[in-house]
Amino acid sequence: MRKVLLATTALVAMSVTGAQAEVSVGGNISFDVLNQSDHVESFNVDGDIVIKGTVVSDSGLTFTAEQQTTSEGSTIDDAFIQVGGDFGTIRMGNTDGALDRNDGVLYTTYHEGVGGRGALDKANMAFTAIGGNATLISYQSPSVNGISVYADVTANGGYSGAGVSYSNGPVKVIAQKASNVKKASAEKATTYNREDELAGLTDATVVGASLSMGGVTVMMGTSVHDAITGGEAKVKSTDFGAAYSMGDITLYGGTAKGSKGTRTDKHATFGVTYSLAPGVTAMFENGNKEVAAVKSDATWINLKVAF
Repeated sequence: MRKVLLATTALVAMSVTGAQAEVSVGGNISFDVLNQSDHVESFNVDGDIVIKGTVVSDSGLTFTAEQQTTSEGSTIDDAFIQVGGDFGTIRMGNTDGALDRNDGVLYTTYHEGVGGRGALDKANMAFTAIGGNATLISYQSPSVNGISVYADVTANGGYSGAGVSYSNGPVKVIAQKASNVKKASAEKATTYNREDELAGLTDATVVGASLSMGGVTVMMGTSVHDAITGGEAKVKSTDFGAAYSMGDITLYGGTAKGSKGTRTDKHATFGVTYSLAPGVTAMFENGNKEVAAVKSDATWINLKVAF
């Protein structure tokens, strides 16, 4: 993202002066075409405008204020303050939690298309990765011998979660546990979504790992959502995928399988990304899925420009 230095009255909102803070403006816009097995075609646009200000105190603390606004409207995606130092980082605001920011070893969160509005949206699948966007406080420790711990909490004793990550060269491993995980039973197919169809509150765990060598990355993970008292059954899921990068091209593919009671859902995708120019990426993805014994397939083509 190319930084553009600003010295405007907008800095007053962060209680700093132009001489004290560095402010950057950037973002991205993407346009995609989605063709589904029922011959329904849709054109979609998405993106964010990101404004970030950073100031360093005399004691060495780094304060960051960031706001992400949807490029196609005025909705605020993220708005948070982050404090960083030798102790790690504390983030406060409406933003992705630490659990969500550390789940990149899972195939289902590896790529924008797979994880959200790609060939297949997983809104109604018995599958999920825990963590997401909320108004919360999160903490992440610095890495010590490759190990980092992190946690999220929302107000009034609501959602809370904790995890640990381990990184040693090509190997990355995570283990996460969350309580009072809220799930929505109906999500639009055109929204970025990492939810499953659980409705209500439940406890959840996820374990994942990735291995990268010679341009090849292998990803795997498993998650469990406990049953909700008097309601939804326990959900178990597994995923496996791989990606291969060669210059400006990355090929990827993978599968996911989830069970809910006697029901089993399946999901498979493969795709390619190609860097056309700095900040410009073309993406193609095809996939098929079986949800509640109903089969479907789709093709997704996307052009994204970051600035």
